[in-house]
Amino acid sequence: MQSKKNVPTAELRARTMEHINTKYKEFLHIYLDGSKIASGEAASAIFCEFHKIGEAFQISPLCNNFTAETFAFYLLLKS
Repeated sequence: MQSKKNVPTAELRARTMEHINTKYKEFLHIYLDGSKIASGEAASAIFCEFHKIGEAFQISPLCNNFTAETFAFYLLLKS
């Protein structure tokens, strides 16, 4: 098996999606993310192809990574 650092990002993404879609094809695929970058900008996002939901929000720069992730989960529950 190759080290991840030696595999192009697009190939890693394709392998991951193939694994998810093969092993978990009976599951509802919901993706969420929240993060804050060094400049202080923070955002939360959710995506679910089945329910046709895709939203991203810039949130307060006072938030930390945990708050951004938690807010993404809140957005998911609210949808």
